[in-house]
Amino acid sequence: RKREIRLQDLAVANAFMTLQAVELGLGTCWIGAYNAWKIRRLLKIPESAEVHSVLAIGYPHYTPAATERKPAAEIFCSEDFNTPL
Repeated sequence: RKREIRLQDLAVANAFMTLQAVELGLGTCWIGAYNAWKIRRLLKIPESAEVHSVLAIGYPHYTPAATERKPAAEIFCSEDFNTPL
């Protein structure tokens, strides 16, 4: 149970770091597939610390155009899964 909470906290922290980075004009990429051993070696992370997530943050080469978003009614439900918002 503790591990679930820790990973949820990590997900929230990554989301807030991403939002703050964008506010500062930075780009981010939350990396979900990585080699923890290589990351540990590259960043000199001690064995006592675990690598659970990698979030690349930097200045983007370019900013892509915004994409069209789906209407909220196509994404969210009300009360249950089968009732559109």
